[in-house]
Order: sequence, then structure tokens, then C-alpha cells
Amino acid sequence: QPTATTAPSPVPSSTPEPQPVLDQNALWIAADSPSTSVLVVEPITGSVTRVPLPLNEGQEASDIVASPEGRFLAYLVWDDDGTVQHGIASWNLREPNARLITQPLPGYRIISLMLTLSGEVVFVQVQNGPLLDAGWRLEIAPASGGPSELLANRTTAPELLLPQPINLRAGTLMMAAESTGNEHTVSLYALESASGDLQEISLPEDHVMGSGALSPDGTQIAYVVDHVVRVANVRTQEATTITPPDGSQAISVAWFASSDELLLDLLTMPDAPETQTWARVKVSSSPPWPTTDPDPLRAQLFTYRPFDGGVTYTLFPTNPNDTWILYLLPQIAEGVAPIRIPLDNLPGGSPKIIYAPDR
Repeated sequence: QPTATTAPSPVPSSTPEPQPVLDQNALWIAADSPSTSVLVVEPITGSVTRVPLPLNEGQEASDIVASPEGRFLAYLVWDDDGTVQHGIASWNLREPNARLITQPLPGYRIISLMLTLSGEVVFVQVQNGPLLDAGWRLEIAPASGGPSELLANRTTAPELLLPQPINLRAGTLMMAAESTGNEHTVSLYALESASGDLQEISLPEDHVMGSGALSPDGTQIAYVVDHVVRVANVRTQEATTITPPDGSQAISVAWFASSDELLLDLLTMPDAPETQTWARVKVSSSPPWPTTDPDPLRAQLFTYRPFDGGVTYTLFPTNPNDTWILYLLPQIAEGVAPIRIPLDNLPGGSPKIIYAPDR
């Protein structure tokens, strides 16, 4: 007698996950002036692709930033004559369209923004008028859309002039700012987003050059002061000083992905831009460090990022009409020549490197 069998249950087919519009294994370049697109540079082949931004007709984007893991772009949206600022657009790169997630308050304009690893946009808006006398608001909003939240303003932090967000980790926002009592002197601060507690992270006597760089794991912040590098623990404020050897001077600093190595931009001879070089430095190590050959052209450095154990950077052209070049230095070592990739179809302005993958 035949035995009845149960038909196998159908296996549901998986829906393929949408791929990001921008290649997350490539480098992303944005103009530092209003534009309507970004460049995607494939580092192995050197191919350069221009990708339009989702904008309405008659609009342009400025202040384009990318999230650290390459999930979102965010930018300020303007009428193409530069007279009307509409607000911040956020583009989930697995979707075809961007969305306007926040608008400036009446009488205000947004002046800076950054994207966090946890999927938020941190931004500063300021009252129209002279900056030193203007009210300001430091806010955070979900990159996917939703109401913004006030983190600080001139009432809650009256000792600060306009803050510049650096990075957000585990509810702590790192930022650079001048103080009302000491204009033109930049210090670094940690702001607890839940409580509003504000604490100075850089040493009180330090006048920070530029802004700080938060380590990828969020535990340390590095900054340059008097041509040496300080590395401060975000929680304890204990600082380590890294002094370049033989009278060389630190100009700026960035982190490699490991959170224990720094990329230093150095002058090997004081006040001699033609001696500019790169160094790869373990935080706990002493000189000598791996360095590159000095390059006189590096005096024209515009923007850079650590990339794949080396560095990628752009230089101001010697002739303003020359094509901008993206340089890729595959490792920090002597005798290594950079790979040159022309940015022929740069969408106006000077090229900022807004994204480099951790590899």
C-alpha cells in the first residue's frame, strides 16, 4: 500500500539587498564649492566616475560629507544662485533619492555638519549677522529622517563661541571651539549628549592647531599644539606627548583604522615647506618612525586621508588651470612613489576627499 508523504515546504527566495549607489571600496571626492555631483575613484584601476546628487532642478549642494562606513551622504541644499538655503539633505546610498531632514530656523543658517557612525547628522546653525555676536545651536537628527534634538546652544554653553563637531561615539560628542574669554584660541571639548555635561579635553594651556582627530574606537583624541602631538584619553584626559625627532614639526594628524597608529604630516626642517613628509607612528613608540621621502610639491597640500596603510591626498595645482590630481601613496616608506590619478571631470572647486574605506 502506498505511503503518503508530505510535500516539502517551499523555501522563500531571498530578496537581494540593494547595492550602494557609490562603491564602498572606492574613494569619494567632493568639490569644496557648490556642485551637483561627486566623483568615485577606483584606486586599483584609476577609473573616475561622476555620480549626480539627488537634487531638484535649480538646486546645488555644498558641505558634502560621508558617514564613516559609507552608508550615507549629507549636504546643504541651496538654490543654484546661492541665495536660499533649504536645509540638510540626507541620502541613504541604498536608495535612489535623498530626503530633506531638517531646515534652518527663521533668521538662522546652517554652517557645518557631520555624519556619525551610528547614523545621525550633527550640525550647527547660527543666527544671521556677525558670527562673534550671533546665537548658535548645536543639534543632532537621525540621518534617516525625524525630529532634531538640541545638544547645546549659547545659553547652555555661554563660554563657547561657535563649536565645530569632530565626531560622536557612545553618546559623547567631541568638538573644537574657541572660548568667549580667549578668542582665537581653540580647545577641544567632550559633550555628553544625554546630560549636556561639557568638559574640556585638551590641556588648559594648549592652543590647538586646526581641530582634533578622534580614534576609530572613540577612546583617544589626537591634536597638534606647538608642533608636537598630544594624544588624550577621552574619559580621563590623561595625555601623551609625541615629539617629532631632530627638530621636525608636526603640522596635522589623522588616525589609521587600528586606533593605535597615527599618520603625521611633518616638516622635517622648520619653516621649510619643501621638506614636508608623512610619518606612521604607533602611539606608544619612539622615533625613528617609518617616513616618506620629502616632496617639494607637498607644500601645496590641500586635503588627505589615511588609506590602506598609506595615504591619499590632493595638492593645489601649480598652475590654476592645471587638472587636479589625486595621489595615492600605498605605504609610508622611503623610496615609494605616489600613484597619480587625474580628476578631469571634477565638478567645480577644489577636491575634498570625503570618504576612504578602511581596508
